[in-house]
Amino acid sequence: MIRFAALVALGLCAAACGNAQQEGDGPEANGLPPPSGASVRVLFIGNSLTYANDLPGLVQALAAGSAAGGSPIDVAMVASPDVSLDDHLASGEASRAIAGGRWDFVVLQQGPTSQQLFRDTLIL
Repeated sequence: MIRFAALVALGLCAAACGNAQQEGDGPEANGLPPPSGASVRVLFIGNSLTYANDLPGLVQALAAGSAAGGSPIDVAMVASPDVSLDDHLASGEASRAIAGGRWDFVVLQQGPTSQQLFRDTLIL
C-alpha cells in the first residue's frame, strides 16, 4: 500500500511540475475543501481503506516532500465505510464531486475482490 502511494505521489509530483492551475467553480458546492492554489488536484473515492489510513493525506505529504521539487497538491475525499464503487455511483455524491471539482486525477478504491460477487460488482 505504501509503495503504491509513493508511486502515485511521485507521478503526481511529476505532473505538478508541468500543469498550470485550472480556474473555475471549485468543489466547495459538494462540501469538499476549496483549492489551495496547488497545480495538481486529486480526488480520492473509496471506503474505510481510503479514509482510515488517510490515503489522501499520505499522498499529499509524499508529494510535498518528494525529490521532484516538493510540489503541493490539493486532495479531497469521498469515502464511507463498507461501500463499493457501485454504491458511490448509486448515491451520486462521488459523481457530483467529480463533476464539480475539475480534478487532474480521480483515484478509485474498491474493496477486496477475493469473492466472485465482489469481482462481478467491480467489473459491472
